[in-house]
Amino acid sequence: MQITIINGSPRINGNSHVISQAFYDRAKDIEAKVDVFEMNRLKNVRGCQGCMACKSKTEKCVIQDDLTTVYDRLQASDVVIIASPVYFADLSAQIKPFIDRMYQFFPANFHNGFDNETLSYNGKRVGRIKENKKAVLITTQGGNVPEIQQDIHPRYEMFLKWLGFDEVYSIRGLGDPMMGIENNMHAAVEQAHELAQKIIR
Repeated sequence: MQITIINGSPRINGNSHVISQAFYDRAKDIEAKVDVFEMNRLKNVRGCQGCMACKSKTEKCVIQDDLTTVYDRLQASDVVIIASPVYFADLSAQIKPFIDRMYQFFPANFHNGFDNETLSYNGKRVGRIKENKKAVLITTQGGNVPEIQQDIHPRYEMFLKWLGFDEVYSIRGLGDPMMGIENNMHAAVEQAHELAQKIIR
């Protein structure tokens, strides 16, 4: 089994790192191969250029930079962990280029004949993500009120399913223990450990 963890926080050992660590530990326990990418440490990263080459000339993003390896590992993985703090009501700036360039995994003219209920394109899988993959989306935020920023997970879960992930799971960490704010981080870490046991085996 191969696991890829993509961390979007600029803070090493921040809350989203602590939660994603559960999946790293589980992967090591069963001697699975695990790759960890720290988006803040990648030096050569460009955002999506809107060139549409991935819809006309090729099925991959034509930009060759540090994200190219990340996408290669993603396609080779059984489980992909995407972890990010919430900044300004969305995922971090560090991870956003990675998310935007996942547009390469939509086929050309994917919106024609798309069925919202079955997430299929003319009866076929929509995305170019290889089959039998699981994704876990982890977010952490300073506010401890669940209703705040609650729109983030449904949006990204929808896109991950469109792209071809067969199973998509969510973990939200609310409140920042580093700031002494009432929080559910302990519960989020426990949820991560339980989910890791379930999907990494």
